[in-house]
Amino acid sequence: MPRHDCLLLGLLLGQLFLLSGCGQGDANGVRITDRGIFLNDANHNRIDTEKTIVEHYVKDLGPHWAMTVTIAPNPRLIEARNDLDGEFRWNEVSVAVELAGNGLQNEPPVPEAQIRTEIVEFLQKLQQPKGQPVTVMITRTLAKVDNQPANPTVLPATGPRTYTLQTGDTLADISSAFYGSPNRWRELVTANPGLDPAALKPGTVITIP
Repeated sequence: MPRHDCLLLGLLLGQLFLLSGCGQGDANGVRITDRGIFLNDANHNRIDTEKTIVEHYVKDLGPHWAMTVTIAPNPRLIEARNDLDGEFRWNEVSVAVELAGNGLQNEPPVPEAQIRTEIVEFLQKLQQPKGQPVTVMITRTLAKVDNQPANPTVLPATGPRTYTLQTGDTLADISSAFYGSPNRWRELVTANPGLDPAALKPGTVITIP
């Protein structure tokens, strides 16, 4: 982005981006995405790329797994040519991926080999020159779940699910087991009229909405 255009945009937004290095040094104007407006520098491009990778897998990983991505080093600015803005590109790049499970699903829904291959292919498109090494290291942690209801009876997804209460169960425990969060216990109360959360009776069969 030309220097005067960058200054004008900064003034229109009420912030003088030029003072942050807009259009000079290792920055290349400002960048506007659906995540907001930020200085188009190496550090912000790295962070934005990390977020892009994570967001790609959020839906497929589901509620029981979270992903953290760390890329090193920062990309470098490729000089502008033909009056076009310069672009940030990596040479060699390493990616650390952490998969954190909440303990309610032993294996992530997306295989690690698939994640590694897809990240390598994605970052290879952001390299200059092409064909440099892309290293992806994946680690996995799985939380221990205490007081998880034993042997829930799960019916086909097209019909209602049921669970037989066990000694020591709480609705928060059951909510965690079926939904990945203890905070949905009120849905269990609504789906089971007459159910007293403070006086659960072992052997009672409840509906899991």
